[in-house]
Amino acid sequence: MTIRPLTARHILAATQLLGAACRDDQVARVAEEKLFVGSAGGSVPTACGAWRANALLGVAVVDTGHWRLLAVRPDARGQGTGTRLLDWVVDTLSAAGEKRVRMCGGGGNYLVPGVDERDVQTLAWLERRGFVRTGVVENLVVPLRDNPSVAAARVDELYADLARRGYAVSHARAGDRRAGELAREHFSAGWAWQVERAQDNDPSGVYVAEHD
Repeated sequence: MTIRPLTARHILAATQLLGAACRDDQVARVAEEKLFVGSAGGSVPTACGAWRANALLGVAVVDTGHWRLLAVRPDARGQGTGTRLLDWVVDTLSAAGEKRVRMCGGGGNYLVPGVDERDVQTLAWLERRGFVRTGVVENLVVPLRDNPSVAAARVDELYADLARRGYAVSHARAGDRRAGELAREHFSAGWAWQVERAQDNDPSGVYVAEHD
C-alpha cells in the first residue's frame, strides 16, 4: 500500500469510493468540492489517497488547520488503510504547527459539526485511536411536520413582508451567475462552488433577493 497525493485526474475513482464509504453523508455528490475546493479564508485543501497497485482504497483531506475528511472503501477496512491515512493527517497537521486534530473541522465545510452518530463504526475506530467526543450537536435537525416556521402560511407571510419592504425574491434564473459571484466575493470559493452547483438543479436550489 502506498500513500500519495490525490489530484483532479483521480476524481472518478474518488467519487466512486466516497459513494460506497459515506452513505449517510452523500459526500459523493460534492466530491470535487470536498477534495479540492478551498473553504473560507482562501485556504487550499491537500488530498491524498491510499493505493494498492492502481486501486484507490481510501482518501483523506486536510485544510488549513483542519482535518476535513477521511474515507475508506468498505472492502478495504480492517487492513490498516484508515490508520495509514490517519497517520498522514496527523503528520501533515503537526508539520503545519497544529497541536489539536478535530475530525470534520473547517469553516465552510458542511460536514461539520462532526461524525454522524449513526456511523458507529467510525466513532469506535476514532475512540480506539485516542479521539474523544466533545459533544452532541443537533443544529442540523429540523422537524418539518407540524412546524409553523416552515408551513405554507408562514412562507406567504414572509414573502408579503419582503414585498412591503421593496424586496423581490425568486429562483435564480438559468445563466444568471450573480449569486455565485456574490458568494465568491463575500464568502469563499467553496461557497461559490456550492451555490453554482445548486443553481444547476432543475428547479434551481438558489433564491435571489433583489432590491431597487
